[in-house]
Amino acid sequence: MNCETLRNRILALPDPAQLPQSAAAHVEGCPACAGWHRLLTHVETAIATAPVPVTDGTARARVIDQFKGSSKSRPRALVPSTPGPLFGERFARYWPTGLIAAALLAGTIAWLTFDRHQGSNQVAALPPDPLLDKVVAAKIDLDAAGFDRAKKLQVLARLGDDLHDQAQALALVTPGPDMDSLARLYSTVGDSMVAEARELDKDQARDVLTSCIQGLARIEQEASKKATEAPVGSDQPLREIARVARESRTELAKRL
Repeated sequence: MNCETLRNRILALPDPAQLPQSAAAHVEGCPACAGWHRLLTHVETAIATAPVPVTDGTARARVIDQFKGSSKSRPRALVPSTPGPLFGERFARYWPTGLIAAALLAGTIAWLTFDRHQGSNQVAALPPDPLLDKVVAAKIDLDAAGFDRAKKLQVLARLGDDLHDQAQALALVTPGPDMDSLARLYSTVGDSMVAEARELDKDQARDVLTSCIQGLARIEQEASKKATEAPVGSDQPLREIARVARESRTELAKRL
């Protein structure tokens, strides 16, 4: 049983704390799955015990929209050049299976936090997953940037750095599906950066694109180097990140 299959089976259990013998044996022998399982059980406990303020459902809808968006919420003509709804949908589709528990945790915290203005001071003090927290922050910043292409490029560059850092950290620990997902997520960021750069005003291009190109060059170099050291299952995703960084850098350079 591989890690992805195991985690999907655990997520389907009525009580993730009570593992079947085969799943328990895998968790005991796999440090990555053991840590993931501990997080999941913490999430289950936190969600069950967290005080939920009275709500009209608006906050819950806002949390869901942060991840998925809606292609109906904007004029169709704006969708191709704007990494809003499509960007969120791609991230929801490619998010690593092993981070589902963290998504539930962050969503619960966000839901409670959004409802504080309705009169409740009881918010679950739980630590969100660091990467997911950065992805949510990036989605919010992208929406706030509106049609400011330079700001969107800066947000996307920051998110690309975060995904690359995560891939560097996980390369030797969790080769396989999670690394594949990180590579696909990074590809989405690269595509979005190129799309925004093509719409960027020439007067804005030099400053923002120069810093983005420098960041992409660094990621290309570091991902390529790490790929030579990484085990099978992490080497190819790292090479894919390097490829996307190289091609995105090339496209951005054309706008200078």
